[in-house]
Amino acid sequence: MALIEKPGVYAVLRYKEPLSYSDGKFSYGSGSTPVTDPIPFSDFIGVTSTQKTFRPVEQLISFLYDAVQTSAEATGTNVISAGSQIAERIQDIFGLKFFNEKFYSQAWKGSEPFTLPVTLKFFYGMWGKYNAKEEVWDPIKKIYDYTIPAAGKLGGESAFLLSPMPNAISVFANYSLNIIKSITGIFTRDTAATEENKALSGVSDAPGGTWELYFYLAKGPSTASGLIGGGAQNRLCHFYNLIVKQSSFKFSSEVADDGNPMYGELSLNFESQTIATSTNVLGVSQ
Repeated sequence: MALIEKPGVYAVLRYKEPLSYSDGKFSYGSGSTPVTDPIPFSDFIGVTSTQKTFRPVEQLISFLYDAVQTSAEATGTNVISAGSQIAERIQDIFGLKFFNEKFYSQAWKGSEPFTLPVTLKFFYGMWGKYNAKEEVWDPIKKIYDYTIPAAGKLGGESAFLLSPMPNAISVFANYSLNIIKSITGIFTRDTAATEENKALSGVSDAPGGTWELYFYLAKGPSTASGLIGGGAQNRLCHFYNLIVKQSSFKFSSEVADDGNPMYGELSLNFESQTIATSTNVLGVSQ
């Protein structure tokens, strides 16, 4: 069991396994479990949200212009078509637009999933084991393996790839389940408007292939189970229903006596699996 020797912030990753294939059978993971022991974390925790926009006035005028031009060409009224083309060419030549700045006003169109880039650092002795393989090589490899496709085999040969994140079938199934829940109102466990209930609802509703990322605050020496077992009391913030869009790792050239690297970094670019809203981006400060 890992030892938490120093006070500070520690990251914990949980992964809800997606569709897997073994012994000629497909199966889904039953739930999310910690991937490694708590990882010391001293970087910024940063979330970026992006809103999509469009220019409704410009698009409407452009649509009407195209409609007039198409109608003119279809009816043979070339004067109208030629006139509209001349007006457009004059604007292009002189760099002019016959509309004020409101013509380009933006309006909201939608939202993109939020992004959460995280770099995890692993080093010899961080868990009090002083074993480079168990503290650097193994945890990086284990987490990284979850971010890339798994090979499904038939007859001992690789025959297909299994997604490391939700596939189309699981997304449709998850969407349908939530529609049914909304209509019937059978499931009411998250009716209390607390952050904890929102989190529990979001975690349980997440399809296979998603991640949960927790940040715990250790105020003194502890064990991994003691830190996590403290729950919300030790939790700085956490995020759920994440997918990893990009992952990379690197190791130092300095190695321990067993030949394993003494230092390594794993960079994970998380995105929310669903659209970010004010009720499903959870970052609770104690």
